[in-house]
Amino acid sequence: MTVSFYLDSTTLSGTASNAVRITIPASKTAAGPQIGSCFVANPGGFFATISTTTNQNYLQILKTDSSNFTLGTNTVFLGGQFEFEIN
Repeated sequence: MTVSFYLDSTTLSGTASNAVRITIPASKTAAGPQIGSCFVANPGGFFATISTTTNQNYLQILKTDSSNFTLGTNTVFLGGQFEFEIN
């Protein structure tokens, strides 16, 4: 499966974390581990890793500096494309 995403002016709330998750479409799960890269702006520009593991139903984005995402309204921009095998 190939997932392309561009989230512009996204709002994050709740407890600050170093991960943002994107649900895999169509109720699918990952067939195995896979890792790639994507772009994050929160605030400033960063490259980030995007990954999944066996039987996981989401893609996980982590900033390369391991810092938490900044909570706020319209403060997060995420973009990329990720290809992985599905169950």
